[in-house]
Amino acid sequence: MRTPSSHGPPLHAPELDAKQVFQADPSCCNPLPTGCCVRGTTDVPCPILACVEDPPALDYGGQAALPGGSLYHASKWGIEGFLESLAQELAPFRIGVTIVEPGGARTDFRLGSAKLGPKMDVYSGTPAGMVRTILQDTSRLPNGDPAKMVKIMIESVDRNPAPRRLVLGSDSYAALEKALSDRLVDVRAQKELASSTDLR
Repeated sequence: MRTPSSHGPPLHAPELDAKQVFQADPSCCNPLPTGCCVRGTTDVPCPILACVEDPPALDYGGQAALPGGSLYHASKWGIEGFLESLAQELAPFRIGVTIVEPGGARTDFRLGSAKLGPKMDVYSGTPAGMVRTILQDTSRLPNGDPAKMVKIMIESVDRNPAPRRLVLGSDSYAALEKALSDRLVDVRAQKELASSTDLR
């Protein structure tokens, strides 16, 4: 299925158009209400936020990727881009957007609701295979306290200006810092190459 192309702020996008864009990949739309916090002082319609049912939460998987989770990360990175743009579109209306990026928390996600695909022997001994082993190891418990995370999320609603991101958990901080630092090194190394493609 070819994903429709859409330009312009979702504030003015008909609900049907928004659904056509996001239903091409439903997982990209699912995290909106609980993965972000949209707050403000004006009644500005944003119909795209009404097209979601039963959403999961966003996490740091939209900034840092791990082997064995390519499809999972695809949906998270899509939402990161959407919310980065949405924050700029809503700023003139004094509406803030906060992306919550928690690390692992002691909930039933990894050992309950999370599902792994069928094991493929070809990945044995590879990073993707090792991640699968880690996820299945019940002795490895996340460090994150969900009650503390929720408390900080709720308290952030009163912050003005709204923080663009809430990084919750030492594992989330470590993963994000490494991913962003490595990416910046790669970009800076290409400064001259990038300039060489400009029209003279």
